[in-house]
Amino acid sequence: MPYFTEEVRQQIRSRPEHQQALAARLTGAIGHGPGTELVAILRKLGAPECDRCKEYAQQLNRWGVEGCKALRQEIIDHLEVERRQLSFFQQMLAAGLAIRHGLPLTIPGLVDEAISQAQRSAAAMPQSFPAGSCGGCGR
Repeated sequence: MPYFTEEVRQQIRSRPEHQQALAARLTGAIGHGPGTELVAILRKLGAPECDRCKEYAQQLNRWGVEGCKALRQEIIDHLEVERRQLSFFQQMLAAGLAIRHGLPLTIPGLVDEAISQAQRSAAAMPQSFPAGSCGGCGR
């Protein structure tokens, strides 16, 4: 027996927050910010995707650039714990890939790079425009 009637399920599905959550789950999207940049960097270093990493990246995105700067050491400590779980071979492979991609070889350097990339991305993103200022649609 279902917990909700079909009518209630349809109401839940029609909510914008449900649609956003569903889209994020289907696409694997984690938003924009330092966490997204850090995940992209770690993928270049051969790190596998995992739900725990996505959740941590979302947390970093919620903190934003300034929050991540303030909590930099906490982020570094978290990544150090994760690094210790890698084999020597995995660590050497990551170092080689870092050199190949021109990335820092240290965890603090990688964190700083992710924060810098997020800061540059945020500066490059268009800001919201007041109503009527859109040249394309006139809204």
